[in-house]
Amino acid sequence: MNPRFAWRRHAWLAGLVLGPLIAAVGAVVSPVAGAAAVAALIGAAVIAKWPMVGFFLTVLVIPLERIGRFTNDSSMVTFSLVRLMGVATLAALIVHAFLLRHRLKANLPFALYGVYIGFGLLSLSYAADWTSGVRTMGAVAGNLMFLFLVINMVDEWHQVTRAVALWLVVSACVAGFTTWQWHTDRGRLIDDAFASTGQRSTDDRFSTILVDAAEFETSRTMARAMGTTSHPAVYAINNILTLPFLVWFFVEVDRRWLKACIAGAAALVSYNVLLTNTRAALLAALAAALLCVWCGLIRLRASWIAAAAAVLFCAVPFIPPAIYERVLDPDNWSLEKSLTLRARLLYWEAGLEAIAENPMGGIGIGNQAEIPRRLEGILPMPENSTAHNEYIQTTMELGLVGAALFALFLAVLYRRIRWAESAYDSAGEISPARFLTAVRVAFLSTLIYAVQVDVMHFPLKGWWLAMGLGLVLYEFAPAGIREERRGQPDFGAVAWSGVWNSR
Repeated sequence: MNPRFAWRRHAWLAGLVLGPLIAAVGAVVSPVAGAAAVAALIGAAVIAKWPMVGFFLTVLVIPLERIGRFTNDSSMVTFSLVRLMGVATLAALIVHAFLLRHRLKANLPFALYGVYIGFGLLSLSYAADWTSGVRTMGAVAGNLMFLFLVINMVDEWHQVTRAVALWLVVSACVAGFTTWQWHTDRGRLIDDAFASTGQRSTDDRFSTILVDAAEFETSRTMARAMGTTSHPAVYAINNILTLPFLVWFFVEVDRRWLKACIAGAAALVSYNVLLTNTRAALLAALAAALLCVWCGLIRLRASWIAAAAAVLFCAVPFIPPAIYERVLDPDNWSLEKSLTLRARLLYWEAGLEAIAENPMGGIGIGNQAEIPRRLEGILPMPENSTAHNEYIQTTMELGLVGAALFALFLAVLYRRIRWAESAYDSAGEISPARFLTAVRVAFLSTLIYAVQVDVMHFPLKGWWLAMGLGLVLYEFAPAGIREERRGQPDFGAVAWSGVWNSR
């Protein structure tokens, strides 16, 4: 059939279906809801036709988090824009693969994380905190689905760079919006540090500044940036994860105006890390910067160091007083002057006690009731809390077995990224090698941050995007890496084998 007539036929069919549907929807719902429903239908049709568009849209909404949530954080089952986009794109991917008889791809890290999730699902049978457990299972299952989506959708280098660019641009826009609200005293949410669960509602989705009693023993309240997330600690790591990739883009581009834009975005993101008013975030950001240099992602020049020093010197008078009161006050870095640091040690102690009592299987995934129960009457705290240490929290929830599975997943993931980085570097393909270096910096920075907070329990889609793209580059690494892996089994191929090609 002539393509021109085919388009006309499709237009007639769309009109016959959508026309009555729009009229029916408009008759029973509000105009805004009706417009949203129609937009969703059109979006679903576009994603069904072009899954790659759906993938880029999913990446685009990753930094929005709380703005894109349709349910409150306290809901057992949560729905968000990124989850909706991801599921729609995954469904389109599977349908296309079935119709075109393309094999979908899985790998060893995917299989290991799947086994870890399976063990977590079993732990629900004896979990005391059922609601938090189900919520956590939904989050980790979403991580697995997103990883599967990334490794199957992306098969070309330009798709890698575009996906990361979209993520960085929206992240920088969120940082700009948060900075504007901070300096205009807008979007401030008052929080009770004793009674609050830290779970936000859809009513305050556009509030980016949290005002709470950061140090419980003082009567002062302090402002802390939380951006589009539910907590400053989450917002901090979201921004820290962007830093190595901003450095990578800065090194890659040649045009000065692009370098200036990227440097400005990096400065804005770094400033937002400072605005989170979180000591661990400041240390993790410094660690990420040092790792960029130590891993060879960037080679410092005297002119760059001088320019950065001049900017910092000029910015000192404009740093908000709230930052000096908590993060930049040396007294607040001591156990004597900071109740939050002393509380964290109590959290760790309670978590280790729970591990000692349930060493093999743990107490169930997602448990946020155990630490408050053990510290009741000892420390004022909300009814839900964690050990504030990823390694302790994971072992407390799933025991030594679950912790070993998770550690094995991380080890295999890191090894593949490192192998691919070396292979591209040896083959003289500098851009992919540097990108994998940025992935490695993001990986290590997150592990450092995990010492003081259960970071892998966060909706850390930026981390999963970076790791998934790293695994994609591993699959297409030069032949040298294949020689090194010859004769070694890849257990991910047990479930699926081959490489899906969108073309």
